[in-house]
Amino acid sequence: MSNATTFTITIGLESPALTEKQAEQFAHALAAKHFPSGHTITQATGRWESERGIVDEPSLIITVIGEGQAYRAAVGAFCHEYKKQAEQDAVLLQITKPETYWI
Repeated sequence: MSNATTFTITIGLESPALTEKQAEQFAHALAAKHFPSGHTITQATGRWESERGIVDEPSLIITVIGEGQAYRAAVGAFCHEYKKQAEQDAVLLQITKPETYWI
């Protein structure tokens, strides 16, 4: 069993600064930069209600598993860089410590 922490980052791809494709490419490049030891990117749809009604937004979920402060710092840097460049209101970060086994 590992003491690894799972970091789950959810980002929207609708951006006032980037096209959806540019936002996705930027997220992929940032993930490669900050998580060179490995990560998983999953396509998703974020959903909420606004003054426009129900909004469905193309999104990505980036999952990173690692140990130590270096991983936490890399995750924080990814979130802040994406939020700033894509001009997002927020980036969702979930941190969990599940039982983790490398089999």
